[in-house]
Amino acid sequence: QTESEVAETQTFIREFGNITLITLIVGAAVFFSMLLVTVNTTAQSVRERTAELATLNALGFTRTTVSSLVLCEAIGITVIGGGLGLLAAWGLTHTLAEAVQDILPAFTLPLVAVGLGVGLMALFGLFSGGLPLGHIFRLQAADALRRN
Repeated sequence: QTESEVAETQTFIREFGNITLITLIVGAAVFFSMLLVTVNTTAQSVRERTAELATLNALGFTRTTVSSLVLCEAIGITVIGGGLGLLAAWGLTHTLAEAVQDILPAFTLPLVAVGLGVGLMALFGLFSGGLPLGHIFRLQAADALRRN
């Protein structure tokens, strides 16, 4: 049987395993780990700045305003980190696409993946900022300032 080198490489890749499933599983594990790190970092930041948040409450800022600041910070950090990751993925994909264009001609970063990444960034930011908000709403300014 005679086949081109491209067809042989594609057959070899298909025989290797379900690469799509493997990629999805690894991606899900990475996203779950990132979510845990983001939530932990935001929660630690809120715990460490309890006195500052209580001071804002004592100065007349509403809990909604303070919560909005924390939520915007969490979303901002997540979007900056995710944006750098998407930029790195685009650069790596663009570089590798030139190297493997004969074997895998459709090796690109689809716009749908970029949109999904941006959506996940916003969702992670909301989730990681939303969990510590319970601490802010239970915060009594006098008690928090007395402890510090």
